[in-house]
Amino acid sequence: MTEAVSLTGLFIPTGTVVLERGSDGTITGQKVTTNAPAWDGPLVVLTSRDSASASEVFAGAVKFHQRAIVVGAPRTFGKGTAQNYIDLNRSPAHSSVKDPWGTLRVTAQRFYFPDGHSP
Repeated sequence: MTEAVSLTGLFIPTGTVVLERGSDGTITGQKVTTNAPAWDGPLVVLTSRDSASASEVFAGAVKFHQRAIVVGAPRTFGKGTAQNYIDLNRSPAHSSVKDPWGTLRVTAQRFYFPDGHSP
C-alpha cells in the first residue's frame, strides 16, 4: 500500500489515494501531500484481469482525481483486501515438529477507492 501511495504522488499534487477499513471498522485515508507531481501531462493506465492490489489502488486514485484514463479489462483480479501472513512453523510450540504446518493468511483490512467504491 505504501508503494501505491508513493507512486500516485508522482502524478497527483494532493488528495486521498485510498481508504482503508480496519478489522475494528474504523476508516482511515492515505493521502498524497507532495504538492509537486513529477508528471502533470497526459496519462493512460492499462489494466488487465491480472491487475490486483497496488495497481488497482494506483489506477483508482488517478482516475478519481481525473489525472488518467484507465483502459483495459473492465474487471481486475484483486479483492480489495490487505492480508497478513503468519508462518505457523515459527511458533515455539511447533519448532520441533518435522512436518511443516504451513501459513495462515489473515485479512487485516479492506481498501476502497477515494470515492468509497470497492475494487
